[in-house]
Amino acid sequence: MSRLRHLHETIAGMDCRTIIEIGAFSGHNACRLAKAAFRRNRSVCYHGFDLFESCRPEDLNPGSTRQPQTRAEVAARLQSFGEEVGRRPLWLRRDFRFELHQGYTEETLPAFRAASGGARADFIFIDGGHQVETIAHDWRWCSEMLSPGGVIFLDDYYDAADPATLAEFGCNQLVETLRQTPEWEVAVQPTADLNKKGRGIRVVKVQRRA
Repeated sequence: MSRLRHLHETIAGMDCRTIIEIGAFSGHNACRLAKAAFRRNRSVCYHGFDLFESCRPEDLNPGSTRQPQTRAEVAARLQSFGEEVGRRPLWLRRDFRFELHQGYTEETLPAFRAASGGARADFIFIDGGHQVETIAHDWRWCSEMLSPGGVIFLDDYYDAADPATLAEFGCNQLVETLRQTPEWEVAVQPTADLNKKGRGIRVVKVQRRA
């Protein structure tokens, strides 16, 4: 199973009405997250952050062959999904609303929080730029927007990576810092996907301690 299954299993058991995803990419994961959240909620609001067509070659993650889609393409996919769940029979009908935020998160995240008057999200998935500094920045803003009882998942926790790689990429440094912080409960998820070098990539679940 994919490492992302833990996201969908977790959100399916939550009272989750607001989702933030850093790294919306094609919008397919947004639909999967919303479908899982609909198991316990009739209405879900999704906020997706990405560069979309503004992405430059140097912005792509190392080894990535995936080409970014445009904001309009992703919006069309999410709009179609919302229309589909909105025209179901009444007892199955769901309300899906979304906003896509284009640009570098060092600008879009603080701007979003300021414009929303202190937004809160029940579920946050950080899977944007893989550089250590970018992940730390995304964590800073996202952790401030986490609702009580909410959960954050960090992608790109690397198994058996060399120190040079961990100094530049992945969330391992952040995870080790959070483990030393009493405020946060940290759990590296057991399922790993293998990269081209045969090393595992995992997601990490982070929650505030009760």
